[in-house]
Amino acid sequence: MRILLKNTSNLGDVEITDGIITSIGEDRNECEEEIDCTDQIIWPGLIDSHVHFRTPGQEYKEDWITGSEAALAGGITSVVDMPNNLEPILKNSQLDEKREIIDKQTKIEFKLALGVTDDSMADFQQAEENADAIKLFMGASTGNMCVSKSVNLEKIFRNTTKPLMIHAEDESIIRKNEQSFKEEQEPEVHSAIRGREAAIVAVSQALSLAKEFNREIYLCHVSTKEEIELVKEARAAGIIVHVEVTPHHLFLNKNAYQELGNYVKVNPPLRLEADNDALWDALKNGVISVVGSDHAPHTAEEKERNYWEAPAGIPGIELLFPLLLTAVNEGKISLNDVKRCCIENPAKIFGFNKKIEVGKSADIVVFDPVKEWVIKKHDLKTKCGWTPFEEYRMQGKVTFTYKHIKDN
Repeated sequence: MRILLKNTSNLGDVEITDGIITSIGEDRNECEEEIDCTDQIIWPGLIDSHVHFRTPGQEYKEDWITGSEAALAGGITSVVDMPNNLEPILKNSQLDEKREIIDKQTKIEFKLALGVTDDSMADFQQAEENADAIKLFMGASTGNMCVSKSVNLEKIFRNTTKPLMIHAEDESIIRKNEQSFKEEQEPEVHSAIRGREAAIVAVSQALSLAKEFNREIYLCHVSTKEEIELVKEARAAGIIVHVEVTPHHLFLNKNAYQELGNYVKVNPPLRLEADNDALWDALKNGVISVVGSDHAPHTAEEKERNYWEAPAGIPGIELLFPLLLTAVNEGKISLNDVKRCCIENPAKIFGFNKKIEVGKSADIVVFDPVKEWVIKKHDLKTKCGWTPFEEYRMQGKVTFTYKHIKDN
C-alpha cells in the first residue's frame, strides 16, 4: 500500500510504501491513499516512557490492542510498559511470556521494564539481562512491589546496567500516615497519606545512592517543587538524573478532588497549585527530562468504590500530546520542549530509534498545532473509557499516526 502525506509544512510530501518511507519532498500524484497535511507538522512518533497496559492478567482494564489504538490516536508510537501486572513481572520467564503475548497484539513499538522486590533479588540478575529497564518502587504503589531493605537497594544501584526507573515515595512514612488517617473517608486524604514528605525523603535517598554508586537514574512522576530543587542540586554536584513529569501533575492539583474524587486518586498524589507552577517552570527550563503519561487505566466501577478500596491511577496516553500542544498555545512551553521531552530525551534514555529518512520504517505523527476541539470520553480508544480531562478545550490535535513495526 502507498500513502502520500501531502504538503507537510516542514518536510514536503512524504511517501510511504508498504510501511517504508520511499520519498521525502517530492510530489507524488498516484497513491492509494492521500492525506492533505497542508499547514500541519510531521514528527517522528512520540514516546510514552511510562505506561501500564495491564497485560497479562487485567485485560478487562486495557490490553495491547486497545492500548495501541489509544497510543496511536494520541500520536504515540513507542512505549515503555511497567511490570506491576496482576502477577508482578519479576522473573525471566515472566518477561518472555509477556513479550510473546504483546507481540501478537501490539500495533506499536514497546520495551519492557522488570520489577524487583526484596524477595525477588535471587531472580534479579538473570532477569535483568532480558529487560529493557528496571522499575524500582521505594514505596509500594499498585500491588506490593517494593524494595525497602538498604542492602537490596545498594545491590540494585551498584549492579544494574539498564535504565533505573524509580518510584520515589518512602514506604515507612506512607504506612505511618495510613494509621494516622485510617478513619478518614474523603478521597483528598490521599494527598495527606502520601504527603510530600514521603516523596522528598525518597528522592533524597535515591540521589544519595546515585552519587555513592555513580549511577545514572530516572525519577518517575516527580510532583513537588522540593523534588525539583533537590534535582537541581544533584545535577550541580555531577549526578546524572533524568526527571519525568506526568500530565496530571502538570494540569491537576488537590482542588480536583472536589469534583472528581477517586477518579484523580493516583500515586504520587495530586499536590498544590504552587507545585503545578514549579513543574511547568522546570519543564520550560530544561530541568524536566521527559513527560510520560503513567497511563494507569481502571474501570469506572473500581474508581467509584470507597476511598480505601478504589485503586490509584489515571489513564493518560491518548491525551498526553494534545494537552502539551494546548500548553504550547497558552505560552507555557514551546514545541521544542515537547519534542525534547517526548521524543529526543526518551529515545536516548531507552534506546528508541526515531528518524524520518528514506529507506527507514515509517514512524510518524502528523498534527495540526492550532486546531481547536473538546475532549469527550466516548471518543477515547482506551478500554477504561474515562478521563479526568472530560470537556477540556484543546488547541492542537493529532491528524494521522503511522507506525510500521515489522522488519524494524
